[in-house]
Amino acid sequence: MQIGLECSPMSGSRHDFLHRFGYALILLLVASFAGVTSGCRGQETVDNVLLIVVDTLRADHVGVYGADIATPNIDSLAARGVTFTQAYAHIPITGPSHASLFTSLLPFEHSVHNNGQILDRKFQTLAELLRDSGRNTAAVVSLGVLKQRFEIGRGFDMYRDDFGHDWMKDASQVNQEVFEILEGGFAPPYFVWVHYSDPHEPYAPPNLEYTRVPLALNGEAIGELTANGRGQSFEIELQPGVNRLRFRDVGANRSRLFRLTNIRLGDRSLEVRPPEEWRTREKRVGRPAYQGRFPATVELVNPSPEVRRAVLETACKPVLKREEIIDRYALEVEYTDRQIGLLLSRLGERGLLEDTLIIFASDHGEGLGEHNHIGHISQLYDSLLRVPLIMSYPGRLPEGVVIEEPVSLVDVLPTVSDLFALPTPEIVSGVSLLPLIDGTAVASRPVFGVTYRPEAYSDKEAVVARGHKYIHSLTDDREWEELYDLRNDPGELQDLAPSAPEILEELRSMLSSRLEGAAMAAVNEAELSEEEIKRLRELGYIH
Repeated sequence: MQIGLECSPMSGSRHDFLHRFGYALILLLVASFAGVTSGCRGQETVDNVLLIVVDTLRADHVGVYGADIATPNIDSLAARGVTFTQAYAHIPITGPSHASLFTSLLPFEHSVHNNGQILDRKFQTLAELLRDSGRNTAAVVSLGVLKQRFEIGRGFDMYRDDFGHDWMKDASQVNQEVFEILEGGFAPPYFVWVHYSDPHEPYAPPNLEYTRVPLALNGEAIGELTANGRGQSFEIELQPGVNRLRFRDVGANRSRLFRLTNIRLGDRSLEVRPPEEWRTREKRVGRPAYQGRFPATVELVNPSPEVRRAVLETACKPVLKREEIIDRYALEVEYTDRQIGLLLSRLGERGLLEDTLIIFASDHGEGLGEHNHIGHISQLYDSLLRVPLIMSYPGRLPEGVVIEEPVSLVDVLPTVSDLFALPTPEIVSGVSLLPLIDGTAVASRPVFGVTYRPEAYSDKEAVVARGHKYIHSLTDDREWEELYDLRNDPGELQDLAPSAPEILEELRSMLSSRLEGAAMAAVNEAELSEEEIKRLRELGYIH
């Protein structure tokens, strides 16, 4: 027997401590019989798992899925593994979708409906399962809605969720943190989760030139604001009374509309008055945004008789046409693919890709103007629910295989459990995909999707089955149904609800039965700090 040893700090509740203490004690006893005399964790030699999730990535915007977008590194994973062409997320929101990925439970079962809610500790996560099987676990996430605070990342020994001004990191920052973990002595057997979010708004690929807006306070220059949607801060001094913050001329971009997605002063006693000529854009959640052209003047009001120091936080981006959004989104996908290539190269150079299952996925798609929707969250069309899913495991999984049966993110955990002969949690909604991969006949299963207010405009429920999708929607004053033939109308443009009553009733009943039979957990709202509320609001979430 081969035993590997690795020290890591324990964290979590008293129950977790006792559980892991008992587990470690058993392994140390086994190690002593094998002649191993030092270390904190022992385990049999086992294979590795690398989970790469690209947030907000549509399946049809990846090369191997038919897109005219350069994604050679993702395509190479597909060539070396299994590609699922009809893979679905269950909710187009980052936190809840990852909760489904990590628990194999649907959103109405684990009850993480919106960002800022906590995954109940009674649900075992994929990371806990793999950690308890003897693997070292580490994660680097790129969005603050996945902070360990919300328990979705439970089970990781190392969890890099530190952020600067924005609750967002770009892919190069993510890679740098992964490399730091590797340089710190992290070793196989492992489970590593790498989370990228560059295709996410504000659609700011790093290789573009962005408008720079010179700022002046009471006539004195204080710096430049880069109009890429990312937050910046400026230390300023405010005189008593009204201070004039001038966004100066931007030259050739003078006719371009810009949006101040955030402008605030850290001190609540100080007031911000936006330009009177700018349009106020109220948001469902958070503070309003302001839209107009530069040059423009914002008034910062200091009501005290003394000079006050303050931190000005602001973010600005151009108002993009749909074509520009699509182009920038594609550039971000290509940039992320290059960073994935760098990640895989570094792991390969260190010998950390041997005996490794690589899972590539996304948590949801992006509207890109289809169905009159920019962004995600509020719809259940394939533009938001259909995601890439690729599994590569040389020597264990076949290469170049394409699976066209509908599958979903809840199937990932049971598949990993099946591959490594691990105990699957007692209650899961997914199934192992190995029978589908090896050609065993598997009955087609329905796929379910939901989205919830207040992040979404309406509560929606959907089921994909029999080549069709049924969507039920509800607001305070309206209820409606939609039905689409996904084979003949993949863009979901022709609503068949009025003309196909038999199919409508069949799928409606299927959805109703699944919802009625679900063992639903209570929604667990996080007790958020003022800082957490501020960051979630800046990302467009929560009230």
